Amino acid sequence: MPAFEWCEPSVSCIRWRSGLWVRRIVTWVGNVAKGKEDLRQGFTKAEFVEKATVGPAAGAK
Repeated sequence: MPAFEWCEPSVSCIRWRSGLWVRRIVTWVGNVAKGKEDLRQGFTKAEFVEKATVGPAAGAK
């Protein structure tokens, strides 16, 4: 993730295709604005990107 590129140590993160859930949020907002109940749940594939921050924080007891 570009937001974590400057971090030291490097930060682990989860990466997914944001366009899919952005489209779902826009649909949900439109339905709510029209007074429609929208309780559908969606899933998207995600990838865990392991970097140096996996594990307990330095100095943790």
